[in-house]
Amino acid sequence: MLKQSIKNLSWKWKLLLPILLLIGGDYIRRRDFLEEEHNVKYKKYENITNSIPEGYAIHGIDISKHNGEVWWKQIKESTIDSTKIGFVFVKATEGMFFFDKEFSDNWHSARRYGLRRGAYHFYRPRFNATLQAWNFIINTRLKKGDLPPVLDIEVEEGYSDMQITMACKTWLNVIEKHYGVKPIIYTNVKYYNRLIRGKLDEYPLWIANYRQPKPLLPADQKWLFWQHSDKGRLVGINEFVDLNVFSGDSTALEKLCLK
Repeated sequence: MLKQSIKNLSWKWKLLLPILLLIGGDYIRRRDFLEEEHNVKYKKYENITNSIPEGYAIHGIDISKHNGEVWWKQIKESTIDSTKIGFVFVKATEGMFFFDKEFSDNWHSARRYGLRRGAYHFYRPRFNATLQAWNFIINTRLKKGDLPPVLDIEVEEGYSDMQITMACKTWLNVIEKHYGVKPIIYTNVKYYNRLIRGKLDEYPLWIANYRQPKPLLPADQKWLFWQHSDKGRLVGINEFVDLNVFSGDSTALEKLCLK
């Protein structure tokens, strides 16, 4: 499928693509989520040293090079209320050029230790959306049992809401055509309301919203994953780690994965 997709590119893109992908550019991932403290019912867990929302059967993490070295054996053995870590999302790419230096180790280790894995791309509005999609495709090989690709939307870089939404739609279309599965959108409540709601509602949602009893979304908006903390402490990772929950059960998670 990759060879056929490359054949469909114009000759100009065929000449430019190898050059573009060789140009390195390392950008620091930023989060500008605005949060307020709330009195929420949480539990404390022995090996996860921060509060976890109750009522969810499947918990997971997302990681990148910023988390440093990951001790996967300890991650595999970690439990939350006697429940194993159910999934891990790994940063693969960013913009047109960047490839996370820890992706290969994290990606293969997650599978080796039997963890459900997914890969995500950090979207940069200043770069061509199609070439950003190809950065992800060329660097990310998904297999049966993996979670769908994820588009991480959380920066503006001076572009209008309409420009970002339309460009993200391009990325999503290219990825869906290549992998044959509808991608997941990751964003926070601020950008959900501005860029996603009423525009990209057909895509599964992974929402970031911290220290809340539940994600602050419209009552009729469904979500698959909720990133409830960016300050998690987990045995096996020395840096802070993002903590997430899945909205359904193990059957729903299995159904979501690539066939």
